[in-house]
Amino acid sequence: MTLASYYSLLRKKEEELQRVYHCEAKLLNSQAEFQAYQRFVMEPELSSNTWDGKKAEKFQQIRHEDMLESYQDMMEQQFSVVFDQLSAKANDIKEEINLIRQMIAQLEAQQAEQ
Repeated sequence: MTLASYYSLLRKKEEELQRVYHCEAKLLNSQAEFQAYQRFVMEPELSSNTWDGKKAEKFQQIRHEDMLESYQDMMEQQFSVVFDQLSAKANDIKEEINLIRQMIAQLEAQQAEQ
């Protein structure tokens, strides 16, 4: 590869890294928004005046055990998995950038010797 192609590859990898960082920032905003909406899972609040009986109890159980727990799982587990994946991808790209910079330095040193 030529020096110009390594510079081009370096720019491409730096842009890719910026896209990962941008994605991470957007995901953080989405996570905060998602967390803010958690309270809506349990709304409307039901009381014995609005709805009572076995069906109401079953409905509350479904909301709490299925819906709320699933919501919390998404918020705690699934977001964490994606953040970990983004972090790993960013680290991979940083390593590639470092290798490309080393190759550029070697090629520049070779050209300086000639």
